[in-house]
Amino acid sequence: GQVIEIIPPAPSKEDLKSKEITNDILERYQRIKRRYSSVEDIAGAKERRLSNIDTNIAILKSNLTGLNAIKRDLMSQAASEERQRGEVSTGTLEQIEDSGAEIAMTEKVLQKRRDEYAKEEAKFAQDTEAFIKGSEVEKATQSHLIDR
Repeated sequence: GQVIEIIPPAPSKEDLKSKEITNDILERYQRIKRRYSSVEDIAGAKERRLSNIDTNIAILKSNLTGLNAIKRDLMSQAASEERQRGEVSTGTLEQIEDSGAEIAMTEKVLQKRRDEYAKEEAKFAQDTEAFIKGSEVEKATQSHLIDR
């Protein structure tokens, strides 16, 4: 017989898995590359975003300090009323309750912002890692194609 065509063996499971991983890395890299042109761009975006959240956290902390001061003043006022009249007015008690609720709400929002900060920090770290890895894989893939 005569050899008509030589067919390479079918790729192994490992080869297929490796190719799938490479394609996933390159897809993610292309998505990130549409937003950022370099690792420095990612770092700049991270800095701006985290700075924005930091500012929000600082405002919330300041608000919390003010709310705690108001509540302390109201508690002092309640103590004075109790000493003078033997009881605290309903209005003062309601104000104390309202300020406590506002403090609790502000603390919840503050915790959400702290969680958001950690989430954004992790997201940017993942984007940076994916950008670097994708860039390396893209270069390796291109050089592999050139070598052929």
